[in-house]
Amino acid sequence: MKQNAIPTKTFSYNTLINMYGNKGLIDDAIKFFNEMKQNNIPTDTITYNTLINIYGNKGLIDDAIKLFNEMKQNNIPPNTITYNTLINMYGNKGLIDDSIKLFNEMKQNNIPTNTFTYNTLINMYGNQRID
Repeated sequence: MKQNAIPTKTFSYNTLINMYGNKGLIDDAIKFFNEMKQNNIPTDTITYNTLINIYGNKGLIDDAIKLFNEMKQNNIPPNTITYNTLINMYGNKGLIDDSIKLFNEMKQNNIPTNTFTYNTLINMYGNQRID
């Protein structure tokens, strides 16, 4: 792995964060994320997407959105995966308006949509209760 292309440390930390997240060990994943920041190890879109997904899998929407906002504030560009993860997270909680807001933001920022984006929106509307 070239040191100049993707910093080795960033790649290694992303791998650790993902591993701990997959095992449900959020505190350990966050520990490595904080360690990255404390040691000036660059974070990237993969770092944030991994953590947002970890929070989403645990239903911790507020924490995921906080990271999403931090990501944008730190000029780390969200991508299709970022938005799809958040739209899906809101959809799973029945928060349709929030999902649509993110979808519109995605389009406004020229972030490409894909089949997953539209399937998530269709499922979200399909699961909505009709009274």
